[in-house]
Amino acid sequence: EPGQDLYIGELNPGQTTVNAFHSDIGDVATEPGINYSTVNVINADPLFVNPLVDNYHLDNGSPCIDTGTTVVPIPPGLPTTDLDGNPRIWGAEPDIGVYEWIGNAIVWDCPLSLVALISPYPANDRPFLATAVDLSQVIYESTWFQVYYLDEATGTVFWYDSILESGTLVWLQPWDYYYVVVSNPCDLYIPQ
Repeated sequence: EPGQDLYIGELNPGQTTVNAFHSDIGDVATEPGINYSTVNVINADPLFVNPLVDNYHLDNGSPCIDTGTTVVPIPPGLPTTDLDGNPRIWGAEPDIGVYEWIGNAIVWDCPLSLVALISPYPANDRPFLATAVDLSQVIYESTWFQVYYLDEATGTVFWYDSILESGTLVWLQPWDYYYVVVSNPCDLYIPQ
């Protein structure tokens, strides 16, 4: 029914303009004479995880995923994190809403020692990879991170450097061990 999500009216007749940007608003109705314009506004079920218990995180398949924009006024600018403290951009674009959808990603709190191990089995708070990971898709909160892998059969060391965004190591495989070095204690967001 028109206006069931938002109704725009005027208390005092005059010229009113309402602009909506990068939102999921739903059905809107306006009184005559009101100018209502939109930019990247969708009208779809946002697919929240469970709004009945106030869980407004986006669920898999939400039309709000990757449909926001990085073009925002400065100040305030685009925040670096969402309401949970996760990176504001996890994918091609930010999500519409206060929570960024990170799916089944591993959020790994890298240790204070700055050197850690990714292993093919879960133990001692080590991340466990369920699928292969493209290292260019890892999001990190440190200045840089590096990953090393030793091929024991050949003695060759493979590496990846986040500053260079390159190296001889491109993918993490779920059956191998990797050494991870970070510039400072941080979270690594590893897609799964």
